[in-house]
Amino acid sequence: MLVSEQLSRASLLPTRSPGRVFRVSRAEHRRVKPVGIRVLCRILLAVVFIGPGVACRSGCDETSRPATPRASASISSTRSERPPPAAPTASANLISPPVTLLTLDKTAYNTKLDLAADAIYLLTMDGAFRLVQGQAPQEMKLDLGGSAVATPSAIIFWSKGFLWLAPKQGGPPGRLASVKDQPLYIVAVDERFAWVGPDEQGHHAIFVLRDGTPHTVYIASGMVAAATMVEDRVVFIERPGTESWRLGSVARGGGPPTFTVTRKGRYPAMLAAASDVYYYYFDDKDTSEVWAVSPDLQTERVVASNVTCSPLAVADRVFCANFEGLFEISPTSGLSKLVYPKVALSITAIGVDQNRIVWVSDVGREKLDVNLILRNAIPPG
Repeated sequence: MLVSEQLSRASLLPTRSPGRVFRVSRAEHRRVKPVGIRVLCRILLAVVFIGPGVACRSGCDETSRPATPRASASISSTRSERPPPAAPTASANLISPPVTLLTLDKTAYNTKLDLAADAIYLLTMDGAFRLVQGQAPQEMKLDLGGSAVATPSAIIFWSKGFLWLAPKQGGPPGRLASVKDQPLYIVAVDERFAWVGPDEQGHHAIFVLRDGTPHTVYIASGMVAAATMVEDRVVFIERPGTESWRLGSVARGGGPPTFTVTRKGRYPAMLAAASDVYYYYFDDKDTSEVWAVSPDLQTERVVASNVTCSPLAVADRVFCANFEGLFEISPTSGLSKLVYPKVALSITAIGVDQNRIVWVSDVGREKLDVNLILRNAIPPG
């Protein structure tokens, strides 16, 4: 299960300075002398003959006035000079509203999205929903828990001491293997899968299925905090200590694992896989970045800086949710573009492919929406 972290970052709201009130004392009022009738007449004549010209200069020539300088705030980063995501633009507002595929009286958290060629699947704790635009949702009652994963043909999950496989096209689920403890994460690529869970000694370990029997391919030296699969490797976040973390990668067939350097501080909440593995990292020192790392962890790079990107999903581009809306980020230039503004109070899951963007929104207490935008409807720019 890819666990989503909700960042709550307070946006800076403009504040108005209270208007200054000037009061005139009675003594000052007595010192004001009445204006003579001749002076009053001169003032009226000046208004009649000079006033129109003054009004035009003050109202017709606003564009020629120099702008009042304002203090600008900037976020500095010693890691990268990538620009922050753009603010909502007029082009983003021209996108047609998203299509709401499903509204449920269920929590939006611990949900996953799977984008198949013929449908979209929403996985919840107690069932799956097959969603096709223009058709009624089809519910599959399954005890999925929080770690289920979808493959092209089935949904794999743990329940009551067994791993199960439920065909997407319907029919009763079948047992895959006896697994005593509930997995923390089940990950898959195509029809291949692996899972992370406790071994007999309680250590976090990575397992695969061989001849119907769980086989250990790696025992972690601490907690495993997230996992995904890319190619035939399981990539995971390992926490060797309470204040440190690193990425690890191990082949499903076994062999020695590889690791990145160990880092201090917050660890990423989730990993998203395409040809590379992507994650969002931020700390208390104004570092807020999207990283990409190769499946074997031999190369890693900063994709974008000064961004908020949680949750995230990856296809040919990186898609991020934050309090401003949905953004897409180019994995080569790091430039960001607003896809849709102000989508919800909280987005808990995103799914993307070459044609579609789908997300789950928390729209109230124990209530969720599943929304769809076609990517060809997004204005270029």
